[in-house]
Amino acid sequence: SGKSDFNDVLSSKYYASAVAWGAENGVVAGYADGTFRPDKTCTRAEGVSFIYRAVMHTKGDREDNLLQK
Repeated sequence: SGKSDFNDVLSSKYYASAVAWGAENGVVAGYADGTFRPDKTCTRAEGVSFIYRAVMHTKGDREDNLLQK
């Protein structure tokens, strides 16, 4: 959709649609206060978690596509 529910991610920012996709697909969850904190450097653990969740999300897509062929 391009619009996230995080109160600190403006829809005019270049990364807004990526953040929205990540939230919609369970790759990112943000913080308990409703923020994403786009200017905060992510930790190594957060980065690994993002990659793992993204791979698991796309892995399911590939398996579904293979089954449909």
